[in-house]
Amino acid sequence: MPNPLGATAILAVPRNMPRSEPPSDAARCPQCGYDLRSLPKIGHCPECGEVYTEVSGRLLPAPTPLRLAIDFVLGPAAAIAIVAIGVRMTPALAWVGFAIAGPTILVFAALQQAVRERILPGSTPRVMRDAPSFQLVRTAMLVWTMIVTLVGLVFTAGAIALAFVTVTGQV
Repeated sequence: MPNPLGATAILAVPRNMPRSEPPSDAARCPQCGYDLRSLPKIGHCPECGEVYTEVSGRLLPAPTPLRLAIDFVLGPAAAIAIVAIGVRMTPALAWVGFAIAGPTILVFAALQQAVRERILPGSTPRVMRDAPSFQLVRTAMLVWTMIVTLVGLVFTAGAIALAFVTVTGQV
């Protein structure tokens, strides 16, 4: 239908009207770059079919096999190695096992936290609606790491004390 005024219509846009922000890299498909803002948090990209998960800022959960390997293979392996070191030490050198166990537990906990979430290259942080809950999760992870470290140190000290009492017969 032709314009009744016979002229080109100009749309007036108020100056105070909010502009939509362009999608950040965090809201795009990692494979093809498709805008995922209006889609569910977890699903398949409609453009290329790639599986995507919700991204929190610049962090993305590590792939599941890697997380399982860290949690159920490397963790017990590190614990067995620490116990083996403590068992093989003589009471005179039991402090060496304690000195090795503490830093080993700290390094393992730091490695576990670093690998469980990986930084997305080239992504820009987006405003997160659930920032307080994200901070709560990060704080809980830090507290959990400290608890595991303390429990490991207490058990190592107990094993050293038990080894000393067993060998020397002193209480």
